[in-house]
Amino acid sequence: MSILRIAVAGAGPRANDYMATIAKLTDKYRFCALCDKNTERAKASAEQHGAEAIYTDVDKMLKAEKPDVFFGLTPTDSLSIMTIMAAENKVNIIREIPIAITRQVAEGIIKSCDENGVKLEIAENVWVWPHERLKKKIIESGILGKLLHIRLWYTSGAYHGFNAVRMLLGSEAKRVLGYVGKVEVPP
Repeated sequence: MSILRIAVAGAGPRANDYMATIAKLTDKYRFCALCDKNTERAKASAEQHGAEAIYTDVDKMLKAEKPDVFFGLTPTDSLSIMTIMAAENKVNIIREIPIAITRQVAEGIIKSCDENGVKLEIAENVWVWPHERLKKKIIESGILGKLLHIRLWYTSGAYHGFNAVRMLLGSEAKRVLGYVGKVEVPP
């Protein structure tokens, strides 16, 4: 397999965690470019993780670098347009969940990827976080008995938590209840 040229959009704290991993996968990726609207942050991340070029404009980066893979690590509302831009530039895409802010936007993303013959991965990595792996070991040990009911509370987005719960249980939910605001819950 050839080494893929990967370009990343986003240089915030979470993006840096991913870039640290990308930098270690030298048998799979060559970190060709990094794009962030904050030039200083982009320079610091590029130096730390070995990105070859720095941009502040995703479209310019995609056109100039022609990467094999685009990894979008910016807030969800910005990722949809960047995902479509990458697809239109015939670049395969990795990005975090959720796929989009609405179903219609998700359908547009999928259509653009299909029309341009590119692959789209909606990545989710919560289940590999150390505290999630610890939870999994506790459940697998049997110390808690058979789990019939689970409550979800995540500060980083409930969509991350749903994946974690599926991974912890090893199955899909049969019923999901959602609450907004404060709910009195008896002990």
